[in-house]
Amino acid sequence: MAHLAIHDTLNAIVPVYKQYAYNGTNEDAHSLISASQAVHDVMAELFPNHNDLAKF
Repeated sequence: MAHLAIHDTLNAIVPVYKQYAYNGTNEDAHSLISASQAVHDVMAELFPNHNDLAKF
């Protein structure tokens, strides 16, 4: 799931391939930040009770 989120995120910035879940575009987005946020969102949804581990 995380890899699909990364794929769709990067493909929304530079459309090359068919998207799987997200159908928007945003050519102005930063690719590294967008991919990191996509993975974070997937992991937060899959493991909702692990948010205490991220607090420093």
